[in-house]
Amino acid sequence: MGTQVNVERLTKEYLSHLDHQKKLEKMTGELKELLKKAIEKEGEPDESGHRWLPAGSYLLKLQKSQGQPKLSREAAEGWARTKGIWDKVSETIEVLDEDKLMAYMYDHQADEELEEEFQELYIRPEPVYSFIRPIEQEDIPY
Repeated sequence: MGTQVNVERLTKEYLSHLDHQKKLEKMTGELKELLKKAIEKEGEPDESGHRWLPAGSYLLKLQKSQGQPKLSREAAEGWARTKGIWDKVSETIEVLDEDKLMAYMYDHQADEELEEEFQELYIRPEPVYSFIRPIEQEDIPY
């Protein structure tokens, strides 16, 4: 019985901290957005494009970042076809078509040996257990 009371207390504490965590995440996210807007509006850019804003004993920075250029496959394919080099810069890759495999198995379902071999092709994952947020017992129809 002592363990049950302890688990119940831990559950209540867990739920309380979970609620506080959500509220803190929301609040810090809102503050971060306000600071970001202030830096965008009042900050001074440096030679790298980062923006800086003094805030009392703090110095706020809005760091500029630029992603790497990415080749547009559609545009590149069109360009290669127009240049007549598509056969030099493309490749054909063979892959298993699971739908065709399933259709084949359906057509040959009378072959029990084939079916046994096919069943061995499946990877059976181990079960995974996830901790779910506790719910009030009166809400559980069991």
